[in-house]
Amino acid sequence: MGKRLLKVILLIVAILFVASCQAPTAPAPTPAPPPVVYPIAPLDALLERAEAIWHFDQGTGGDEKGRNTAILHDTQLVAGGYEGALQFNGMTSWLETPLNFKETP
Repeated sequence: MGKRLLKVILLIVAILFVASCQAPTAPAPTPAPPPVVYPIAPLDALLERAEAIWHFDQGTGGDEKGRNTAILHDTQLVAGGYEGALQFNGMTSWLETPLNFKETP
């Protein structure tokens, strides 16, 4: 009976040793907080209050409201977008907007 008891004790020790060698489990991740939602004004209201709106789909620097014209440098009107778009070459093309906007009367 002594040998059998010794085998049981060795088996228990081996099981405890193997169990202690296993990697600990990671804690459960905490859930992400809900995203912050900021209220956005309706698009019509934003467009109405804008001082200038440039679509750049006509190849000119004219703004939709007709008050603040941008100066275009080395740009081309290309097909694409809604009714066209300005193409900038990445080196020598740019646009200038007026320094002093003509405000809405």
